[in-house]
Amino acid sequence: MILKELSLVEDLKKIPKEITEDELKYQYKDYLTVGQLRKKLDAYPDDAKVLVQRVEDVYYEKHNWHVVSKEGEFTSRSREDNRKLLDGTYANKDQYPKFDSSKFRVMTEDELRIYNEQYSPVWCVVDYEWKEEKKKNLYLDLHY
Repeated sequence: MILKELSLVEDLKKIPKEITEDELKYQYKDYLTVGQLRKKLDAYPDDAKVLVQRVEDVYYEKHNWHVVSKEGEFTSRSREDNRKLLDGTYANKDQYPKFDSSKFRVMTEDELRIYNEQYSPVWCVVDYEWKEEKKKNLYLDLHY
């Protein structure tokens, strides 16, 4: 659910295109796999931190990067709020005395997608510590 006066039209325009399972399998075949990662992990201690390269939104907004989208906790809770708004649960003044359900509306499926978690395929493990006998951190790059 969302406040009635809020519009998410601009936010909807910013959602990157989603990668399908087939695209992930065939178009991203050179990206890091669990098997490749498993081989690299032998060189790292169990307490090594895993760090992922930060990339700017411009990669998704202007350079056509795509993501794998997963429904996370916030989307799931928003979906539950939608249900409670539709079935009248939130209109129950005994249960929700300070809640004014008339000020809210149900979010559309597209609006709910705005809040999905977004994941990018990892390109490779980067070995910044190649000179060191014992590695401290594992670095993952999202692009070459």
